[in-house]
Amino acid sequence: MIVIAGTDTGVGKTVFAAALARMLGGYYWKPVQSGRDPSTDSARVRALGVPAGRVLKERHVFSRPLSPHRAAELDGAAIDVERLASPPHPPDAARALIVELAGGLLVPLTKEVLQVELLKRWGAPVVLCARTSLGTINHTLLSIEALKSRGIPLLGVAFVGKAMPDTERTIAALSGARRLGRLDWIAGLEEDPGRSSKFLHASFRKSFSGLRRVLGDAASAGLGQGEKIGGAPRQSLSDFSGRGDQSPVWRPYTQHAAAEPPLLVESARGATLYTRDGREVFDAISSWWVTLHGHSHPRIAAAIGRQAGLLDQALFADCTHEPAERLSRELVRLAPRGLSKAFYSDDGSTAVEAGLKMAIGYWHNKGRERGLIAALEGGYHGDTFGAMSAGERGPFTKAYAPFLFDVLRLPFPEPSREARALERSEQLLKRHRDRIAALIVEPLVQGVSGMRMYSPAALKALHGMCRRWGVLFIADEVMTGFGRTGTFFACEAAGVSPDILCLSKGITGGSLALGATLASEEIFRGFWSKDRSRAFFHGHSYTANPIACRAALANLEIFKEEPVAMRIAAQARLHESELKRLLGSRARSPSGIRARRMGTIAALEIPCREPGYLSGLGRRLARFCLSRNVLLRPLGNVVYIMAPYCSTPKEIRHAYDVIEESLKLS
Repeated sequence: MIVIAGTDTGVGKTVFAAALARMLGGYYWKPVQSGRDPSTDSARVRALGVPAGRVLKERHVFSRPLSPHRAAELDGAAIDVERLASPPHPPDAARALIVELAGGLLVPLTKEVLQVELLKRWGAPVVLCARTSLGTINHTLLSIEALKSRGIPLLGVAFVGKAMPDTERTIAALSGARRLGRLDWIAGLEEDPGRSSKFLHASFRKSFSGLRRVLGDAASAGLGQGEKIGGAPRQSLSDFSGRGDQSPVWRPYTQHAAAEPPLLVESARGATLYTRDGREVFDAISSWWVTLHGHSHPRIAAAIGRQAGLLDQALFADCTHEPAERLSRELVRLAPRGLSKAFYSDDGSTAVEAGLKMAIGYWHNKGRERGLIAALEGGYHGDTFGAMSAGERGPFTKAYAPFLFDVLRLPFPEPSREARALERSEQLLKRHRDRIAALIVEPLVQGVSGMRMYSPAALKALHGMCRRWGVLFIADEVMTGFGRTGTFFACEAAGVSPDILCLSKGITGGSLALGATLASEEIFRGFWSKDRSRAFFHGHSYTANPIACRAALANLEIFKEEPVAMRIAAQARLHESELKRLLGSRARSPSGIRARRMGTIAALEIPCREPGYLSGLGRRLARFCLSRNVLLRPLGNVVYIMAPYCSTPKEIRHAYDVIEESLKLS
């Protein structure tokens, strides 16, 4: 997919798009068209030699040649931005899709959404068309800045009109953008389209002879989302069944002897996964809770591409780099007060592992051997041995039980027994205070144990106990961080500042693996010494990988510059209303269902004969929902939705409708 954008209206986008479609043998699509046939741009493209079968149907056509939002208003219509955000799939997927925008980049599609926002959602590379005339430098530089500021990849600038070499050179020098070439203006297109078509074809091939190489380079850099660009092959996987031992892949948390064949995903945008067999599947669980703003977010993708070409890796024990330094400052700024240092690892489990070692090592360096870890019943903190030890014993850990260290379990403060659980927790912490290094908790929501939730007041009470009895407090926000519970970090809802904060999953917006363990100055000073034996002996080869750090920075910039907080609040309200609607329909739902919600996390606990993680009910529900193009992965008899923040109300309501239908199977 290649997008043809313009610095303004009437700058030659249609002519250029038609010529490019002809050269590549590709498809042409104009999502929004103002003006009826025979004067539409689609009609002009056909007149310029693109076969009618390769000119795709517009999503919106309005009668007046005005700005899309105004043309729609005068026609008594509305532009469906979410529908536009999913481009059509051409019949021949191996051919390029050339998309022409309406007017300039900052043209409004609605009173709230600018056209450039579509480019961010698509993530496709852009060719910017500029007219060689008075005002070209200003309009072109402003357009390039609009693309750069949003992280949208620009292939280069194509000029249409009479030769103005100085203007072209000035724009290239000031912006750093590539000059793709210049095409003479074609006058009288409607009067003699056949002659114009022949002239265009010859002129374009002469002026843009190097364009195929540019597009090939873009495909190699991954700017085309895996689609064919100018002859680059479309990415795909060879045929395989994905069942049993017939594939060389060993998938996580999967019993291959009983598993269904996996979903073969070829691409993803927004909250949608696109499969090899042409399905569009709603990713209702954010691909295991990591995808925040949508798949293949152009800002994050562009940041990764830029960083990969600059610095891909550096030994972090002896070096530092700007992405890690900046990310550390940003995380410390956003984190609860008192956290001042950021230690990097590979994922959530290793972030927890580092946190546990920090706590135990801190007390050791102070000359006080306090090696006991306290944790809440039902917790899950990862699959490495320290993280497994801190987590609840169960099917995940059974085979490794002899190798796990003992942990002091505190009762889970569920609302129905909160006071009694907190009283017992206080007694245990007081009794063992001289042995406990730290208490580790998943703030507000225990994920793997079934999205079990407890109150901010209970979290605050547990933190207060640790302060009273001199126990370090570790917040495992691997899942709950970055807005999932409604606040940026779950600890904020209780107004508590942990001594150690563990982060991963959403830290890069779902693009790359990265873990971070934030610690207080007191913890850091516990290892500060001229005695090298008191150092924190922990690390990973890819600690603070520059590309992952850059992706995390781009993720945080999205929080700053897009209305993410509004999206989170709106999604939370939608979950609340949909849960009430579903539970209110007793005739269609089994009785005894327990619903719970925290921020953008919504869960339904379904009564069954075999509750727990290994319940067969979860597999049956997941299989049914996937048959309706909704990806869910129930935690046994608990089905939940944790969707990307960009998910539309329509997508989420559809997921609830499918869940409601699936409940008939329980």
